[in-house]
Amino acid sequence: MQPEVNFPAYFLTNTMAKLGWPRKEGLVRRKEVVSLRTVGLTFRQLNHVGVVLGAGAPATASALFTHGFSNRDWASSPVDDFLTGFDPHQMVLDQVGETPWVTLNAFEYDSDSHGNSDESIPWEWLSEPETYIRYIGGYVQSMLWGLLHPEEARAIVGKDAARLDEFSTEYQHYGLILEGDGVPESYESWLNLANDLVAAYVNSYGDLPPIEPIFRDHPIIAARLRSG
Repeated sequence: MQPEVNFPAYFLTNTMAKLGWPRKEGLVRRKEVVSLRTVGLTFRQLNHVGVVLGAGAPATASALFTHGFSNRDWASSPVDDFLTGFDPHQMVLDQVGETPWVTLNAFEYDSDSHGNSDESIPWEWLSEPETYIRYIGGYVQSMLWGLLHPEEARAIVGKDAARLDEFSTEYQHYGLILEGDGVPESYESWLNLANDLVAAYVNSYGDLPPIEPIFRDHPIIAARLRSG
């Protein structure tokens, strides 16, 4: 995976490894492949975690942005441009009845556009720059949406309980269980899970960097950091 946004790469590769992906396919030239639908559902969960971190752990989310955009020159690239450029609020509003983590997940559309959602795709395809930027973008937008619209994010996560049975059935089919026998059943449970995932990442790869001062001191971000 690409190094710019290490937490989502960690989330993807760890989840895939637990499920036994990638796997070898072919008789002569055996290539590493992964289930397209499994990847799609994994990124749906990653986006869900991103929304929750943005809404409930703004300091962690801000540190992840600093880490993920370590090559960005914040002095010459205004924070306002970042916030307005990546905030997907209108996109979320336009998808009435859909959750942000589905709306912002490009893999949902790729997997749904194939007749066989269990189709295998080359594992190496996930590390191609264009692919990486496209799909990691959903995670970045999800976390930023939660950061900028925390009340809406918390409400949507909480109200999504009615769809948990539907999600759990599909997650269980593909082996994607995040907590106990299913997915978290409340906003608080999702927040605890998200914090645990980041803690596991930090335990493996070291502390997140301090929040970029220019980002930290922007009035909108500063207010979110104060409010928690």
